[in-house]
Amino acid sequence: LPVTVDLPPIIIKREDMTLEKLELGEVTVIDNLPKECQKLYWNIAGNNVSLNTPDFPDFADAIEHSIRDNNGICYKKLEEKAKVEGKDLKETYLRVTLGQDQGNSPGVPFVLEIWPSGHYSPIHKHADCFAVIKVLYNEVVALYFAGLEPEEQKWYKRADLKQGEITWISNEFYQTHQLWNPTSKMCATIQCYQYGDNNEEHYENFDYIDSQGIKIKQFKPKSDWTFAKFKNLIKEEW
Repeated sequence: LPVTVDLPPIIIKREDMTLEKLELGEVTVIDNLPKECQKLYWNIAGNNVSLNTPDFPDFADAIEHSIRDNNGICYKKLEEKAKVEGKDLKETYLRVTLGQDQGNSPGVPFVLEIWPSGHYSPIHKHADCFAVIKVLYNEVVALYFAGLEPEEQKWYKRADLKQGEITWISNEFYQTHQLWNPTSKMCATIQCYQYGDNNEEHYENFDYIDSQGIKIKQFKPKSDWTFAKFKNLIKEEW
């Protein structure tokens, strides 16, 4: 039988592909991915989809300050989430939603996620949906797992995603992962989700392995702030 190889987790622009990159097989282009991923990709691939913008060029620095300042809204929200959810502080992050729930994804389809230094997610599965994720600021590590099994928590692939890079998830590939920010500064990503055209169940939760690594629990995606509200609050704080 022929050997099949999974498509790489990192998407690059067509014009950035080279013979050397084809040889290494560590990146792919959007045309090779499922149509659901292609649709999501073009929402965030543009250079203007960025954190720091002309109207707020210090947005990233302001978020970092808010995370580190005891009186910052980010600091307080992370502390609150750790307490309410009964998690280690390092296992918390911020979810800032953009737009409305369109009924075709687990929660609002566009989510800005803020990962403070040293913070990480549990190992979790993405409700069999499709997704693309762009790193807006700094970098993040993605660890991929064959399935959501408390007894088997060894990752089989690692991707170190740099600022501007985009990765993908489908119902069959890279569905279960863990994100981790090993750097000294916060990381920001924009995540886009969509159920497949043939998905009639529309499972609304992300299943994850709990902090003790024993049970599989459910997380229903929620918003800490809307994007407009968050940006205004950070501006006022800065």
